[in-house]
This record gives sequence, structure tokens and C-alpha cells, in this order.
Amino acid sequence: LTLDEITPYYLLAFRFSVAAIVLLAVYVKRLKHITKRTLKTGSLMGIVMYFEFLLFTWGLNYTTATKSAFIIGAYVILVPIAYLICHRRFPNKSSLVGAFICLIGVCFVLFDDFSGINKGDIITMVSSLCYAFHIVMTAKYVKDEDPVQLNVIQISVAALLAIIAAFCMESVPAKIGAKECASIVYLGVVCTVLPYLLSVYGQKYVQTTTAAIILSFECVVGCLTAVLVLGEAFSFRIGMGAVLIIGSLVVAEIDWRKYGRRVHCEAEVE
Repeated sequence: LTLDEITPYYLLAFRFSVAAIVLLAVYVKRLKHITKRTLKTGSLMGIVMYFEFLLFTWGLNYTTATKSAFIIGAYVILVPIAYLICHRRFPNKSSLVGAFICLIGVCFVLFDDFSGINKGDIITMVSSLCYAFHIVMTAKYVKDEDPVQLNVIQISVAALLAIIAAFCMESVPAKIGAKECASIVYLGVVCTVLPYLLSVYGQKYVQTTTAAIILSFECVVGCLTAVLVLGEAFSFRIGMGAVLIIGSLVVAEIDWRKYGRRVHCEAEVE
């Protein structure tokens, strides 16, 4: 909705600036003892985060919010690939099977027919790849770092990149009304500060694949919100995609080896 009035580059500049200001105001004392390592890793996460959001926002200009939400959910497919690149080893088989089921679900969403994919879908898929790398990087770095410091740095770096890109790529918006200001504050605080603070903190205590599974429910909620708020159509095909994606989360989370051993033991007792 906000993209109807504000261009993508400036929307990101305003969004991340609001988020950075709020975080710096709240956690300024927490940054006094920040290390060079935390500054380096947080900055790297911030660069990936910026391109993730830039591609996502850019893609929304060419595709629907419903399709965008589900395509972003495809990062579940890409997390095992990002995990392999970052850790030099494969995730477990359950994650790979779940990722394949998720891929089928995303295909249901994308293709009404084989000409259904458009430029916005492709751009959003690249954003999904950035999202996957961001999740894996967060899981890798947050184990030994302060999650609050990491979050403040990554969002501040993203804000700096967004401001530079906006000034270089587009002219300053001539007028921003009260409605747009409210949207920017909402995007900055509710959609940036809170979720990323919670997810970075949470990933300190859960496995990478578990975090990806939990976060992927965003695509289902995003689709339902697009239907309820924007009035976008909810077809049987999209419903099937949602079922498959949710099912893939369950498959990826189950430890089938433990389940198999338990069934075997029960059979021996009988």
C-alpha cells in the first residue's frame, strides 16, 4: 500500500532509519563494550539484510502480495544450500525432504499455467535466497555474540546503505502525508525492530532448520493478510500450496530416526 505513494528506495531508507533510531535510543548503553568482531559480523549481516529487503520491495512492484509472501517462503528450500556453503556439510535428511515438499507447494502458488511467472516473481525469489543466507549467517554468528548488539548493527548498516542508495538512485519525495508517515513508523517498528530483535535472540537457542521452519509461517500469514486487507483472491491452487508448505515444515522438523527406533522397540515389546 505504501509503495503506491513512496518509491522502493526511499521506503527502505525511511523504514530502516526509523528502526535504527529506535534501537540506538533504547540500547545505546549496550553498545559501549562492542567488539570489532561483533561490528564486522553485524555489518555483514546488515549488507545481506539490505539486499534482501531491496529485492523484496522491488519485486512487489511487479507481482501480488499473495504470491510474494509465498515465494519468500521458498527460502526454506534454499536454507540447506546456504547451510552447505556456510558450514561445508549437509543438513539432515528430514530438512532436505521437507525442502522438496516445500518446493512443490511454491510451484502450486506460482503457476496457474507455465506462463504464470513474471519479473516480480524472479526478483522476489532472489530476495528469498538472500533471506536464506541471512538466517544461516544469524545462526552461525549469534551463538558467540550479543544478539542485541548484532541486531542494532545490522539494521543500522542496512539504514546507511538504504539512505545512500536512495539519494543516488531517486529524487527526494516531494510530499509525504500523515498516512504514509504512519505506515513508515509501523514498518520500522512493528515489522523491523520487533521481529528481527526476537528472531536474532531466538536463533541463539534453536537449530538453523528449526528457525527456518518457524519463520516460514510468515508466508502463510502474509497470504491471508493480503486476502483480508487487500482483497486479493484466494484460489484452490494457492490453498494447496499453503497445505504443502505447512506440511513440509512438519516433515522437516520430525527426527525420523528416533521415530523409527521407537516403533522398532514397541514392536519388540509386543
